[in-house]
Amino acid sequence: MTVCSSIYCFIHSKFSVCPRSCWTIHSSGQWHSLMCSLDFVVMRFLMKLFCTSNIDIVNECRMYCGFKLPSEIIPTRSDKFMLKLSNV
Repeated sequence: MTVCSSIYCFIHSKFSVCPRSCWTIHSSGQWHSLMCSLDFVVMRFLMKLFCTSNIDIVNECRMYCGFKLPSEIIPTRSDKFMLKLSNV
């Protein structure tokens, strides 16, 4: 369990500054391709970590560890950023 939490903290910290940069990408129309690319990289990493090529096993392990994909994390962070921006 500590491996999952440490990996989650590592990836979570890498996306901590993303709302501003992703908002720019979202406004330029490249949002979908960025999310697919980030999800692919994370899923590929998890496949290597869990030593499997079965996507169902990777998704089950991801859900067990509470690990979210960037396409799930970034929109909520972007919404929070836009809410803060509109309240200023």
